Amino acid sequence: MSRFRFSLQRILDLRASAERLQGIMVGRALASEAEQQTIADDSQAQLDRVHDQGTTDAEATPAGLHRVYEITAEAARERAAREAEALAALTAESAEAQLRYQAARMARQSLERLRERRVGEWAVESGRIEQSEAEESARQHSGQEFRT
Repeated sequence: MSRFRFSLQRILDLRASAERLQGIMVGRALASEAEQQTIADDSQAQLDRVHDQGTTDAEATPAGLHRVYEITAEAARERAAREAEALAALTAESAEAQLRYQAARMARQSLERLRERRVGEWAVESGRIEQSEAEESARQHSGQEFRT
């Protein structure tokens, strides 16, 4: 009896490899997104501290110091906005990476299902061949007994 050989095994292996690579890319994208989330949160916290600092004693502060608070608050707002934009871009990249991973996974799974179906067909056919060989052998064996 011959071994099962899947003619598309090399393609299946390549698809599995592509799926693993896409999984790695998703992991990296999610790690970058998490890191950027921390940076964006820190920027927002800094903005909140600057805003709180500037509004606590607004009437009692000299005009020059009040202007410094405004400049600092503006810089903190701009930084928070930049970090939020960077986070949005990384979130979009993560979503795209996850879509590519899902596509690679589906491609591998479809080929794997085909392989499983062909293994099943091969097993049925192999069973038929073995059965017919066994029957033939039994016929030949029983025929020899009657001739002797």
